[in-house]
Amino acid sequence: MKPFEYGKDNDIGYREILYSIPSWVIAVGLLTIPNTVASTSHSSDGWISILIGGLGAIAFCLINILLAYRFPGQSLLAYGSALLSKPAAFFICMAMAGNFLMWVSYETRAMAEIATMYLFHRTPPEVIALVFLLVVIYAVAGKRAGLFRLHLMFLPIIITIALIVLAMSIRSVETERLLPFWTSSWKQILEGVKVSSFSFVGFEFLLFYIPLMKQPRKPVKLAVIGMGIPVVLYLVFFLVTIAVLGLEVTSNVPFPSIELAKYNEIQVLGMIFERFESVFFVVWIMAIISTAMIGLDVAVVGLQSVFPRMNKRNWIFMLTPFVYVASFVPKDQSELNAFGNFLSYTGLVTGCVIPTILLIVALKKNNNNSSKT
Repeated sequence: MKPFEYGKDNDIGYREILYSIPSWVIAVGLLTIPNTVASTSHSSDGWISILIGGLGAIAFCLINILLAYRFPGQSLLAYGSALLSKPAAFFICMAMAGNFLMWVSYETRAMAEIATMYLFHRTPPEVIALVFLLVVIYAVAGKRAGLFRLHLMFLPIIITIALIVLAMSIRSVETERLLPFWTSSWKQILEGVKVSSFSFVGFEFLLFYIPLMKQPRKPVKLAVIGMGIPVVLYLVFFLVTIAVLGLEVTSNVPFPSIELAKYNEIQVLGMIFERFESVFFVVWIMAIISTAMIGLDVAVVGLQSVFPRMNKRNWIFMLTPFVYVASFVPKDQSELNAFGNFLSYTGLVTGCVIPTILLIVALKKNNNNSSKT
């Protein structure tokens, strides 16, 4: 049976790119960031760390956008070869593709573990991960225009459910749990900045998608709105979680956001909606699927730019078994967390260091050319 296809891979508009940024960022990070940040600070001071980390993410997201905007219609391999060298550009593309594949493995395993904990207690994580990857493959194997339409559909639903959880929490908020302010040292706040920044990395996927845009425009607005949505959402979720559950509970529960939905089911809605945290998590699977779809698709785009003779579907079917096996290399939750931290450090290199260097080189070459003329 021939698959139904529509749209073009290079038929990507401004709105699609705008939706793709929060679709990438809002995933497992929202479930874990209250715990990781609360573990590094006193009281509610972690909001400072999230704000600083978020502003840094917006800045580096803008750097990636500005870099790609300087070379409209050109792939990272093409302008990377012109700015540095072809071997260096080849290595950068391969490194970024590999990093995104590892992110897909991490998201797959994290989703399987959380689903086993909250939804499918008797289902092996291996089965859940396999079904998850099959859905991702089905989405990515089609035209890229269809992939972006999924982001346009999923993101409003995800944000709506998040706002419902926050609205349910209003009656349970105890503001004294946010006090006292400014009791954490700068060392603790900077440690919180480090762990919160891990939830924002990966925006270098824009280097692969922006060349496919029809009319690149409004780079500052794209970065501020696209990355600002998850930053604000993470900030509000952190403060509400602390105000409802308290610092001690938040710092000891691995997924405070799910516990927040579970807690408020009882406190606010009584028996009207049973197991609301299950509804919350089912919708959040959509967010994790969006992140995994972008990760796998960007990895394929990067590899296709280096090896253009192999088509998209062949890459997908060749890479997916590797992603599945890699997702179960971590033996337990602690090793999975270590895997996520490793990917976050490599993401800081591929998303912050490398694009900054490329942009500086591009600006320097442009200035040299201008002085010669």
